Amino acid sequence: MNSELGLLLALFIELLALAIGILAVYMIYQGHKTVPFVKTKGKMADAICKLGDIHPDDTILDLGCGDGSFLIHAAKYHGTKGVGIERLKLLCMLGSIKCRIQKVSDQVKIHQGNIFSQKFPKADVIFVYLFNEVNKKLEPTFKKTFPPGTRIVSRQFTFPTLKLIDKVQFGSEKLYLYKI
Repeated sequence: MNSELGLLLALFIELLALAIGILAVYMIYQGHKTVPFVKTKGKMADAICKLGDIHPDDTILDLGCGDGSFLIHAAKYHGTKGVGIERLKLLCMLGSIKCRIQKVSDQVKIHQGNIFSQKFPKADVIFVYLFNEVNKKLEPTFKKTFPPGTRIVSRQFTFPTLKLIDKVQFGSEKLYLYKI
């Protein structure tokens, strides 16, 4: 019986490793097609909240939110509400599960959608970690959709004509604050 249990456990571990490998290849492939998935965690999330002057009554829109790590952190430690839009269904599902586990489902909603064709909800602050080319394509939509004074925090990448308010160095990366 022990040898059968050992074989089943070994088979389970091999299947789990295979599933993780397939998931990794899928995420790398999807990242090369558009923007790769990179989590925004802890201290980086706090720096973004500080730069964006984010308060508990703010609603954050995170475009390309991945698994919602930034929104979950902002809700849990800064009391905000957030809406994330993510292209990949798998990351949306993972984010929704993480929201339930972290008990912020009432504050954070993650939706699957295309950020170029999606109607954006109202937001006080927009967070993006997207390439310069993507930011450039989104800029006209931001100007049409959001009122003057809306804050935009961009991790690492810039916008061509939005008004730059501040920039800070965080480790090897830069964070930029813009206003519409």
